[in-house]
This record gives sequence, structure tokens and C-alpha cells, in this order.
Amino acid sequence: MKLVMVFLVLLLFTPSAQITTKPEALRVPAFTAFAEPDPEGLEFSEQNGVTGWNNDRINIVWYGEIKTAGRLGVAISIRLPEKTTSKLQLRVAGQSLVATVRGEGAKPVTVPFGSFQIPSPGYHSFTLTGLFKEGVTFGDVDALVLDGPARKDSHFSLLAERGAPSVHLAFPIPEGTQATWSYYEACGFSRGYFGIQVNSPTERRIIFSV
Repeated sequence: MKLVMVFLVLLLFTPSAQITTKPEALRVPAFTAFAEPDPEGLEFSEQNGVTGWNNDRINIVWYGEIKTAGRLGVAISIRLPEKTTSKLQLRVAGQSLVATVRGEGAKPVTVPFGSFQIPSPGYHSFTLTGLFKEGVTFGDVDALVLDGPARKDSHFSLLAERGAPSVHLAFPIPEGTQATWSYYEACGFSRGYFGIQVNSPTERRIIFSV
């Protein structure tokens, strides 16, 4: 009995017995990316990701906030017909890496580009460019995959909605004053608003968004 208790104590306090968990990789869906410089140059959908990528002048670009400096591992999940290949370039934080995709048909393959050094926290773009393709397209992109120390607490939009960012300012005005271009919101909710805007001393307009 004493031998068993001693063994358990040693096991609990031996460094090799300590368990560390590796943070899960962050998958940023391809449908949250943008087509640049032509916003209509690619097809985006929640079911199929990014499709129709046959023009090497169209880039697939993600935007996100990296809150931790250091090494960031980056990969792409992509589908490509069997027995075809494509070569892609990824640019992040002023650095670029190239990877070759070997298609496996309808099954997505994860293509690692390697590691980028994020010099400081902030907002960064992830620009995917097609360099070479054997088939009709460079591939149907499923997701951007991030891991490594710099992935910690990173923030990306993971929703399909493309809501425009807005800034809401509020400040007092003298009582009875209706400043030109002021907007008086009568109803606001998570997906829209409704109210009256002062366009001139005599003109009022009802504006809304849903």
C-alpha cells in the first residue's frame, strides 16, 4: 500500500506527467473573405466557400485583428480536382510564402504555408494570390487556418453578413435646437434602425435600414 501511494505522489509531481493543451487552430471561413480588386470577381457562399477563382488578377483577402505578436502558422483549406495542382502565394505582415496544392477531388486538403512573424498586435490582411494552375481554377477555398502563439485571442468575423462598420457619436445641443443633418432614431435593433433626419430648416426625411 505504501509503495502504491509513493508511486502516485511521484507521478503527480513528475514534470513528464504534466499535461499541456495546445490551443485549437482558428478556422476563418472563406465566405468571410473579400475579392480584390473586383468585389464581384468571385462567388461566395456558406456551403461552398469561394468558387470561380480562375483569374490570377483576383485576390482572396481576409482581414482580422491579431492581438499577440510572435509566430503565426497559416494554412489554407481548399478543394481541387484530382491529379491537378496549383501554386498559391500568401502575404501577411509584409511577408510572403508560396505553397503548392495537390487536388484530392471533393475532399478539402489543408495546405500549410509555414509561419509568419507578427511584429506587433494590430489589424492585418491575409492576401491569397494564384500564381499557377493546371486546371480551370486555382481551387475552391474553404477556410483560412491559423495556429501558433500569435493566434491567441485573435479576432475575425466568422459570420456571412457583410455589415458595414459604423461609429455612433452623441453630444448635447441647446434645448429646442434641431441641427441640420441630425438624425433622431425612433427605433433601433440588431439588424436595422428607423428615424428622422433633419436635412434643412424645412426638410425632414424618414430613413431606415433593415
